[in-house]
Amino acid sequence: MWPFSPKDTPQAEPKTQQVKPPSAFLPRPLDVSKKQDINIEDKLNFSQRDLALLCIGGIVALSAGSVCRRIYLRHIKRFPSANWLTPDVLREGRLLRGVVTHVKDGDNFRIYHKPALRLGSVPATDKELRGQTIHIRIAGYDAPESGYFGNPAQPHAKESTEYLKSRILGKSILVKPVSKDQYSRLVALVYIPRIFLPNKDLAAELLKAGCGVVYDQAGAQYGKIGFEGYKKLEEEAKQARVGMWQKGLKVELPSDYKRRIAVSPASKVDEESATPSADTPKSFWKIWQRNE
Repeated sequence: MWPFSPKDTPQAEPKTQQVKPPSAFLPRPLDVSKKQDINIEDKLNFSQRDLALLCIGGIVALSAGSVCRRIYLRHIKRFPSANWLTPDVLREGRLLRGVVTHVKDGDNFRIYHKPALRLGSVPATDKELRGQTIHIRIAGYDAPESGYFGNPAQPHAKESTEYLKSRILGKSILVKPVSKDQYSRLVALVYIPRIFLPNKDLAAELLKAGCGVVYDQAGAQYGKIGFEGYKKLEEEAKQARVGMWQKGLKVELPSDYKRRIAVSPASKVDEESATPSADTPKSFWKIWQRNE
């Protein structure tokens, strides 16, 4: 065939495969003599920005968690009874909001703790309320003693109790814990909340009405006006002859009455307070839920 025959076609030389030495697979050493294209300074600045954003995000997350926990503890978490109040709560003097469910006598009553942001209604029956209320003893104030265990009641004891009922029973109040006594009662300053006006000191209001006297035993706590302010209100009630002073100033004080007939505060604690199992947390979960 033109111009060559198949026999005359030149043959290509066979290719031989070259074997790479082992050193070819190793990483090449950095040639420091050449200018690098990577800007190390820019990379360092980028890493610092990432670290700064990470730190800011962590701080925001921790702050949000702390705020949420504070809101929960102060405005959502409910204390079923005084046994759930930790020393931290007493030391902070945190105001607790609750609805009065029962008035025992002229200076102590029970509340169903209901924080401002907690949903739900107050139980209506005694069975539902059992173990779910806090027994309050009004701090700095002492009312005439009601009759217990067959002992006669003091004059004006019933009237003082009825007056207290008319002021707080079924209503929302604020209590500022002071201490807990050995009978699981919460000794507290009590306030009647008012919109756009300062809260009313309940003990001061009772003293004005002549429903009781200033409690002056060791360790007593008083409201903003202090002991002297309380005594002034007591003296004004005496001069006006209101309440327990209507028939004169020679009356037996509640403290003298208790010493005379040896009335123990335990006699004023109802069955619900005397039953630890009714309001004492048992499980680890419930104990963990307490405010630290």
